[in-house]
Amino acid sequence: MHRECGTFVKFSPRQGRALGKLKATITQRFDFRERFQFDVDCDCRYICFCERDGDNGWKVRFIKLFYEKDKVVPVNGHTAPHFSEEELAKYPVRYRFLGAAQARLGYKIHI
Repeated sequence: MHRECGTFVKFSPRQGRALGKLKATITQRFDFRERFQFDVDCDCRYICFCERDGDNGWKVRFIKLFYEKDKVVPVNGHTAPHFSEEELAKYPVRYRFLGAAQARLGYKIHI
């Protein structure tokens, strides 16, 4: 799930360009063999580079995603999984818990 937490748009109609900045939180719930559930929250920013197309509409031409921080949130308030330092070291520090948890599910993580 993605929660959008704020948007900023810089609009330049003369140049036919616009820039959108969205702050968001990605939340994913996990249920591994430990027999408890936990969430991983990852705060991020989306930067959308837009251009006017030939029909006077607007199209997103490029999106860049910046991960800012992530954390494990126990669903029951006190039980969290263990991630080894070796497992976490495979991923950027601002994406390490989400990357490690998704990798445990078998997702291929593109860094």
